[in-house]
Amino acid sequence: MAKLRFGGFNADMPNSDDEPWTKLATVSECLQDGDAIPPDLASWLSHAIENAKEDPKKLLRGLGLTRGRGPIPKDSNAWLNVGGRIFHLEYEMGKEGALGQVAAEENEKYSRTGLQDLRNQYAVAWRDAHGGE
Repeated sequence: MAKLRFGGFNADMPNSDDEPWTKLATVSECLQDGDAIPPDLASWLSHAIENAKEDPKKLLRGLGLTRGRGPIPKDSNAWLNVGGRIFHLEYEMGKEGALGQVAAEENEKYSRTGLQDLRNQYAVAWRDAHGGE
């Protein structure tokens, strides 16, 4: 049976609409008090760190603290909806085809880098859910 980290796909996400600095303040409070970080914030922080690949600029973009070339996605479930669409289309169309298709569907709402980041976030969650396959 697959184990989903950080509460899984359908976890309660009470902090999802908070601004990035508010999310970081909540994480800080939890750490200072010795409390567990809420699952949605643990997932948000973990994905930003993992997708940054040791690049400080990517980390700041992933946390939503700076803007990249395109707009910061406002949809807190964009990694699941948009990223998942790209991930699954890759098997039919290849990476470039999937990115192009979803960019067109989203009316160029996301930059190419933003789409790739959403796809990567989904891929990490998918691998975790499927035992690292």
